[in-house]
Order: sequence, then C-alpha cells, then structure tokens
Amino acid sequence: MNLLTCLRSICVVLTITTSAALAQSTPNVDRYSQLPASADGIGKSYMGREIAAVMGWQGASWLERQERDREERTDLLLASLMLKPGMVVADIGAGTGYLSRRMAPLVIPGGKVWAVDVQPEMISMLQAGIKRNGLTQIEAQLSGVDDVKLPASSLDLAIMVDVYHELAYPYEVMSSVMKALRPGGRVVFVEYKAEDPLVPIKQLHKMSEAQIKREAAVFALDWERTVRTLPWQHVVVFVSVTNQTPHSYGHRNVQGAVLSTDGSLWTHEHGPQGGDEINPVLSGRNYGWPVITYGENYGGGKIGLGLTSQKGMEQPLHYWVPSIAPSGMVFLRSERYGRAWVGNLFVGSFKFAYLNRVELSQPFGGKVIQEMDRLNIFT
Repeated sequence: MNLLTCLRSICVVLTITTSAALAQSTPNVDRYSQLPASADGIGKSYMGREIAAVMGWQGASWLERQERDREERTDLLLASLMLKPGMVVADIGAGTGYLSRRMAPLVIPGGKVWAVDVQPEMISMLQAGIKRNGLTQIEAQLSGVDDVKLPASSLDLAIMVDVYHELAYPYEVMSSVMKALRPGGRVVFVEYKAEDPLVPIKQLHKMSEAQIKREAAVFALDWERTVRTLPWQHVVVFVSVTNQTPHSYGHRNVQGAVLSTDGSLWTHEHGPQGGDEINPVLSGRNYGWPVITYGENYGGGKIGLGLTSQKGMEQPLHYWVPSIAPSGMVFLRSERYGRAWVGNLFVGSFKFAYLNRVELSQPFGGKVIQEMDRLNIFT
C-alpha cells in the first residue's frame, strides 16, 4: 500500500464500531439530526456536516508515525501556540500524547498539560508515555463523550488536533471546554484543510475554516487569527470573551500597526526614553505599561518601581534601548528587493530618518533573529 492510500484509509480502519458506541451513549437532542451514515461517518449531523467516525485506539501507530513531524510540521504548530512557562494547557483528544509530550517542556516551570481522551486504552498509552519520558507536568484525564471533565476556570489554552470533527457531541464538549477556560483563555482548532483537495485525508476528516468559525460562533469566542503555514492543516485560534473584556491593554503609545498573513495584529509602541517595543497583539493580554518597561523617564529616573517583567504581563517580542523613535511599520510582501527580505518587518524611525529591517525566524511571524540594515530614507 502506498503512502497516499494509507493516509486516506487509516482514519477509518477499525473505527466505525467505536464511533457508533460513543455516539449512542448519551441521549440525542434537537441540535443533532440523523441521516444515512456514509462510509466515514456516524450518521449524525451537526450544523450542516456529518460527524466523522472516531479513529479508535487500534490506530495509535498512525499518531506516532515517524514521518508525522515532517508531513504536518509540528514545529510550526508549536510555535504558533505561543506557549509560555506557567501556562495550563489541555490537549483534548490527546490520543497517545504526541502533542502533549511536545508541549510539556514549553510550559515549565509552573505549567501543566492536561492530556484528555475518551478512550481508556489511549489513557493507558498516555500514562505509559508520561512515565517513560519522565514528564510529570502532564496529567492524563479520561473524559466523557460529552464532557472533558476538567476543573472550572483552570485553562489558559485548549487545543484539539484533528479531533473536533470526530466529536459525537461537539456542542456539549465545547460547553465543557468553555467552563474550563479562564477569562481570556484560548481555544485552538487544528483541522485538515477541507479547502485543499491535495491534502491526502478523507473529506469527512477535514474541516473548512468557514465551518470551524461557524461552529465556534455558537459560544462566547472571538476569532483571533488563523495560521495557514502548515502544509496540511490550518490552526484557527479563538479567545474567550465577556462583554467587559478589552481586546488588550497595557499599551503606551502605538505608532504602527500591521496585519500578518495569518491575520494576527502586530504593533510597535513608542517608549518613554528608550523601551520602544514590537508586540504581536493577542486578545485579552496585558502588555505591561506603565508597570513594566525597558525605558525610563525623560531626563532619567525609573518609571514606577523600575520593573521590566511581572507575572501576567507580556514581554515585548523586541525592544530598543536607546530609543529609535519608531513611526510606522510594515511587513514586506514584494520580492522586488529579493526573496530574502520577504516577510521581514520594516520599522520607520521618524526622528533619525531611517528604516530598521527586522529579520524574523519565519516570514511574517516567529521571533526576532536580529536587526539588519538601517536604510537611510533620504539616500
């Protein structure tokens, strides 16, 4: 069997019986409807789509295949999550713990990963992997088909990787996820791209970005960004909101704002005397001003307590000391100046009359690698 055939078939091998059993274990409600089951589905419809059959524990080897990192670019997925020490994260439908094991080092010290799955056999595999790798910050949790069974208001982020389309009770599961989120917490859907016929996965095991957004809109979630740089999947990020939640706060003096190719908002801020910043702006985050800053008062002297960091406040992606007096910012999208510059940030310095080229770890995103040429505007 070649790779393409394998990819298209393994999602449904030994799964139909498992899916039917899971789907029947909770009473149906009006939000779902029945229909003739397709070869890859369970005969149950939600918001215009048939729910796909669950990949049973018998397919665990698919989750741990050696080529997965290369095929799906898990490194790009991890970078897009912006995990930090101290965060509490839930991997919903964790399976064997493939992603949980990779997230765990990114949330220490002080953080935790809940590895949640509905199949006891997967939980056994999870626990064995946790023990084998010594990852004490991961806790395996057996969920119900309609409830993730996590503590209320405990999560900074919940992620479902190629899982949501298989949930027998998506509304109920999402309701339980929402209860487990802290204010401003995030829900991340990672799904194979239904829009791309070249992705070698059965169609019912894909979801379009539009369908994900439609189903998320039922809940108090705001779309934040979509990451489209993965080869097979899109990463659609939402933030939980209340009527009182500001988009973000702790900004000093925003002088430039630009959208990246994934729809995320980037700004730069003019500091006081020093401390100019670049920030990817995420909803609900506190960017620190005036409690933390790398600048000082004009004429000298610390601002407030002179802090540059504090728990619960974001560090800038990049900052300047001394100040460059920033004014205006853009991602370069044209190849006119060479491909190497595409996706770099260009920040204007109005006072000093130059452009500051900022090279990133990946085009249109990632971390700052270095400041490059300072291009004189008037030459």
